[in-house]
Amino acid sequence: MSEATSSKSLGKALNLGDSYNRKARFLPGVLSIAVLIPLSSAFGGPLIGWISSLLAGAGLSALLGTAVSQFASLAGNRYQRKLWPRWPHDSPTNRWLSPNDTSRSQQQKKIWYSAIKRLTQLSISSVAKLGDAIELDRVINDSVSRIRNQLWRKPIADRLDLHNAEFGFARNLAGLRVIWLTAATVSCAGCWLGSTMYGTLRFWSVVSTVILAICIIFATCASAFVHQRADRYAESFFAALLALDEQFASESGELE
Repeated sequence: MSEATSSKSLGKALNLGDSYNRKARFLPGVLSIAVLIPLSSAFGGPLIGWISSLLAGAGLSALLGTAVSQFASLAGNRYQRKLWPRWPHDSPTNRWLSPNDTSRSQQQKKIWYSAIKRLTQLSISSVAKLGDAIELDRVINDSVSRIRNQLWRKPIADRLDLHNAEFGFARNLAGLRVIWLTAATVSCAGCWLGSTMYGTLRFWSVVSTVILAICIIFATCASAFVHQRADRYAESFFAALLALDEQFASESGELE
């Protein structure tokens, strides 16, 4: 077995081969570390080489990559609970299905309810009439979970998968903001100190300043960015829901 094949197999075994894990979990963790590159380069450190090994996913680096991915996911989930304390009930996907939510029209909700009932046998509108808020939350979440399982790896859900990874990336990167913002500050201060006192290249001081400015800007708008990505995911979910319902109707002979 070649080294490349071995690395790929190890990556899959460590759950790094999946596109969602690479984009939504692994990449935010690597970016959080990468903000230190200017400081490392200014003083001749090996950080770039270490990150390259991490990206290659071979040997010990693959194990470290898994740790980075899991830590990013943990930080992202914690940040998610901060934005949506009742997750998943207050997430856009679930909230838009609530009869009490006004962000989407009642006509649109009825179309969704009908599609969900055909596909899952769960009736959100019937439960809503009972006035039991807790049961309503349950049936909405059960409906979303069952539809999501039916959409798994279906071609009609390609856009949904893309927006799911984008939401995961935004959430996890925002969850790591304390780490990359602190690292960017340390890198900037260290680079300027190095150029002033030790004669290191001023180029890296400028680069580190730009990176710190980008980090500060993103940190201030992280919440809005994550909310926007969550809304895009919800939009794709309901588009995929209707496409799945149309496919089901076609296969069952309900469409002429």
